[in-house]
Formats: sequence, structure tokens, C-alpha cells
Amino acid sequence: MAQIRNRRVVFFALVALALALAIVILIPFGPEPALPNPNGYDDFVKAGQMVTTTLDGHGSLVDYRELGVEGLRAFAVTNAEALKIARLGLSHRCRLPVENSQDWFRGVQDLVVSGPLANAAE
Repeated sequence: MAQIRNRRVVFFALVALALALAIVILIPFGPEPALPNPNGYDDFVKAGQMVTTTLDGHGSLVDYRELGVEGLRAFAVTNAEALKIARLGLSHRCRLPVENSQDWFRGVQDLVVSGPLANAAE
């Protein structure tokens, strides 16, 4: 008799735990916080789109580490406006706009555009 009672207690405890876990997973915790205004993320995306990856308009920049000092100076001068906007973005709060959908990845692709900006900043 005591063994059946113990099984019932364990069963109900597991059911209660499963319900609590389902509630935590399925019920959102509240609205997403608002994006900062101005948002540094927007500045980074804009700067990344502005970066010119060629030095003279004819050749492509394959590896900035092979440029040498003068080549890096020319690259920095060419991308001075993009670097200025990136520095401005560093002075702002930054938050990536996140959506709970499969299409969210399209917004993340803007980060890939910022790849040249990261190379220019190094």
C-alpha cells in the first residue's frame, strides 16, 4: 500500500514539474526592450556598407595584412568616412533587432556586411 502511494506522489510530482517547465518555455517573459535611439548597430551597418575594399578602384584587397604600412595608410584614408561613422557607433548604445521568426536571419546578414569594416578597424 505504501509503495503505491509513493508511486502516486512521484507521478504527480513529475506531472507538476513537466507543467511548470512547459509554462516557463511557452509563456514569453514580456515584451522585448526597445531599441536604443540612436542605435550603434545602425552606424556599424552603414559604415560596413561604405567600406571600399579596393585601393585604386582596379584591384581588390585580398588580404590587408599584405599591404604594408603605406598600403594600410592608403586604405585608411580611402575609408576614413566609414571609420568615422564606426567610431560614432561605438559611442552609442548598441542592440541588434531580434525577431522570433525564421526570417530573422536576413537581418543578421547585415553583420556580414560589416566584415570589411572590421578589417579596416584592425
